[in-house]
Amino acid sequence: MSVQQHFLNEFRKIKSELRDLKSQVDFFETKYTEHKHKNESILLRLKNKEIIPNHFINGPLSYLDMSPEQAYDYYCDENKDFLIIDVSLFSGKDLNLCVPEAQTYTLEELDLELTSINRPILVISEDGVRSILACNILFRLGFLHVNNVSGGLKFWPGFRQSQLKAS
Repeated sequence: MSVQQHFLNEFRKIKSELRDLKSQVDFFETKYTEHKHKNESILLRLKNKEIIPNHFINGPLSYLDMSPEQAYDYYCDENKDFLIIDVSLFSGKDLNLCVPEAQTYTLEELDLELTSINRPILVISEDGVRSILACNILFRLGFLHVNNVSGGLKFWPGFRQSQLKAS
């Protein structure tokens, strides 16, 4: 093997090792950013005097699950400033289930033009599955106060109350 060939092989080996190192650095930067972002979310919630369950602090979720009742109480509190987003596959109006103040988006449209990353966001869908995907997307986009309405529109207390009044 010539000296030139030897140096070329060494160069390729070093180049490959650099690629591997870059990949590892990128991985750790992503993990660091995720953890930093989650810590910011936790601190924001503490600042707002919210009760934060241990599974949110210690767990992998980037959003907080709210029961439909908790979310409805939050929704009904006139002192709360929040955004409610409906990511139902079918428009809530088609199912005759919709939260009037909710802004509707598809998952692809969630690169929102929202101004405040600190503003609480309630995310709802038909059954609470698409809203989980939306919560993860919003967290990756930098939003700190994301809440999934578990069970979705099917269990939204406002609908049950309006049905009771109609009976």
